[in-house]
Amino acid sequence: MSYIQMLASIKRRKPEMSKYELIDLIRMRTGMYIGHSSPTHLNSFLSGYFFAKKDETIKEEKPDFHGFHDWVAIKFDYYESTSGWAYMIEDQREDEKEALYLFYELLDEYRGIEHQQIANVDFNHEDKTDRTWRGYSRLKKVRGTFKAIPKPLPKTLAIREIELKETWFQMVAKNSKNEILFLWSSTELEKVYKRAKEIFGIKKDEWKIKKENGS
Repeated sequence: MSYIQMLASIKRRKPEMSKYELIDLIRMRTGMYIGHSSPTHLNSFLSGYFFAKKDETIKEEKPDFHGFHDWVAIKFDYYESTSGWAYMIEDQREDEKEALYLFYELLDEYRGIEHQQIANVDFNHEDKTDRTWRGYSRLKKVRGTFKAIPKPLPKTLAIREIELKETWFQMVAKNSKNEILFLWSSTELEKVYKRAKEIFGIKKDEWKIKKENGS
């Protein structure tokens, strides 16, 4: 499906929406919609979509998405926000996809959306991790083409529940600096447990389940 066809498909499904609603719609499978997973590519997609709708009614959003530029600039001690949120966030990570993960974390913080952690585990499965899987890699440009380079192994993993228009679950792998190395999402919790076992060798009974009282 081409970029124009993708935009038309979204407009048919949701003829009137805010930037937040569009982002929430494509969030779980961002790469499928924008082709290359990075904040700058996402920003270009959003700009193209709303340029196409410039003569149509756009829903108001709170807080105003435009304020996100200044908010990010203050967050990372930029003198000004003229470069835009996408470039500022991308500058925080060496990998563009990991910068996109950071974008979603920051946007949720800006919107006041909280994540409920339901399980966690300290990583100690170096011998069981599938580091050949392309999804857990960083793409480096080598002689005009992209080559998959295995990522560092995580320090901790967590499963959290996110409620936007629907409830879905997300596996989060972080390094020792608490930076997100990897996200994988599904509307089905069992699929998240299954993916954790496939990639990191973590069995379901190894997860520490967070009880309702926080213990």
